[in-house]
Amino acid sequence: MIMTASVSQTRFIYEGQNKGVNFVGRAMLKLGGEKNNLKVVEEFLQKVREEALTL
Repeated sequence: MIMTASVSQTRFIYEGQNKGVNFVGRAMLKLGGEKNNLKVVEEFLQKVREEALTL
């Protein structure tokens, strides 16, 4: 969901989940830990920021 917070800011809310499509994928997600999950989210948000600046 994307909401306008102000003239120069947009609030991006992601509501979803990251799940493996097979046994190996699910095991890797479980073993990765919370710190790795936060890293994935931060990398994704950085890509969103970069794309928003190119518009």
